[in-house]
Amino acid sequence: MPSLYLDSHAYPAVNMAGFIAFGVPVVLTLLSLLTGTMNWFYDYGWFTGSALGAIVYYVASQVLASSPKAGPAPVMASEVTEQSCSAVDDSGCMTKLSN
Repeated sequence: MPSLYLDSHAYPAVNMAGFIAFGVPVVLTLLSLLTGTMNWFYDYGWFTGSALGAIVYYVASQVLASSPKAGPAPVMASEVTEQSCSAVDDSGCMTKLSN
């Protein structure tokens, strides 16, 4: 769980495959709505958007993944000691706040 909040760890700050998978069905739905072509895509937008988004996400995540392990191993809660903190300073390092 701590890896979710640390820079340069197992999880990236932005999931580009997710943004691509969201954008492609939205653009196609807007085009079908505005142009009047592919009315079926707009009429069944929830289903077509979900299915197309899932397919695009799968393909984009496979293409964008440079290796099976995208980053360092996740930090386990048992590994976090005194270095855990409540704030991030200007350099991006985690520091412990004093009360």
